[in-house]
Amino acid sequence: MLPLCKLFEELVVRSSPAAVFHLINIGIKPLDIAFPWIQSAFSGVLDIDQVLLLWDRIIGYDSLEIVAIFAAALFHLRANELELITKRDEADELFAELIDIQVVTLLQDYLFSLQ
Repeated sequence: MLPLCKLFEELVVRSSPAAVFHLINIGIKPLDIAFPWIQSAFSGVLDIDQVLLLWDRIIGYDSLEIVAIFAAALFHLRANELELITKRDEADELFAELIDIQVVTLLQDYLFSLQ
């Protein structure tokens, strides 16, 4: 778990530094939001077909790092909104509805943006 958490933090700081800075300034650690996702590998968070697509990538790449990468991709997707929140409840609401998220598209967009 620890390596996945570390990877998430490194990626989110690299891709969305302003959002991370803002969250830390208001007393919210990004990992506190993402840890349940990482721990459950997004089970119960995403629509079931998207969870299966994510797990397919985990098996295909033989690496759980995909979970941390996807968590960072979600933060990057919502970075602008994260910069506007003032409390933890608002952050939870922001990520409450992840049903419409397309795993493969978001992963590709995020990974290509890091290059």
